[in-house]
Amino acid sequence: MPIAECPRCMQRFQAKEKLAGKKVKCPRCEAVILIPGFAVEPIVLTPIPCAPPPPPPPPPPTLPPIPYSSAVPTEDLSPDIGYFLHSELDSAWNDWMNQQQQQQSQQGSVAGAPSLSPQCVYCRSSVPRHVTTCPFCGKDDCFEFR
Repeated sequence: MPIAECPRCMQRFQAKEKLAGKKVKCPRCEAVILIPGFAVEPIVLTPIPCAPPPPPPPPPPTLPPIPYSSAVPTEDLSPDIGYFLHSELDSAWNDWMNQQQQQQSQQGSVAGAPSLSPQCVYCRSSVPRHVTTCPFCGKDDCFEFR
């Protein structure tokens, strides 16, 4: 039961629970009194402990350092690659040229017409007719017909 106190005559009395939060007259001096509500205990929130953070992942395994001498090849491989590409292109070009010459001989070639095989002036490589830059030496417009 809530306990009420009159502010005028300072009379204390107990009020019924159904009168909590309502205005009533003081039984002694008949002043209007507001009956307090139920005493509400403050809610104390206790923190819930969180799970501990996960441990950091282990560092990745370290590989032994590669010595500089084995990381970079010392010999120049480009002449071998260039030779391989040059020989492959040459053989493919020569096969195609042989086919063209056979077709021309079967159809009858025009006398005095230039040969179908352009050659680079600088590196003397056979190159396809539609190319404007030599794929072997990189020079532009340097072809003559052989």
